[in-house]
Amino acid sequence: MGLGWTPPGPALQRGPQEGAVFLLTDAGTQSAANGLVLMMKAHHPEVRLVGTPPGGACDIHFGDLPLAWRSPHGHLNVLMSVLEIHHVAPPNCQPGQGLVVDLSPTLTAAGFARREDPWIELVDAHLKLQPLQPSP
Repeated sequence: MGLGWTPPGPALQRGPQEGAVFLLTDAGTQSAANGLVLMMKAHHPEVRLVGTPPGGACDIHFGDLPLAWRSPHGHLNVLMSVLEIHHVAPPNCQPGQGLVVDLSPTLTAAGFARREDPWIELVDAHLKLQPLQPSP
């Protein structure tokens, strides 16, 4: 069986998604993922950040476009990032810090033992308090 192309289904043909958007983050949200969170919050302030603060600073990023150097005898290899990128800081940006989350889950040993997902439960509880309105 070979690879093929599947035409877009009805979900893709409806157009843009409408309703609440929740971004689930933790300290492992780094690099390009952190950039996505920053852009979403900067351009769509209604997006809710759920979890713990993402890694990295909300106003500056070091990285991308690495510089590679190898010694003439091949005994030493160095790879480093040389760019410093300043972001357009989204609301609630504390320079040098990660973004402030909108909803913080409570992590407990008992919840872990019950295999609960506090991120998803927090979003679910938030939606129950503020249900989505159907689009016209």
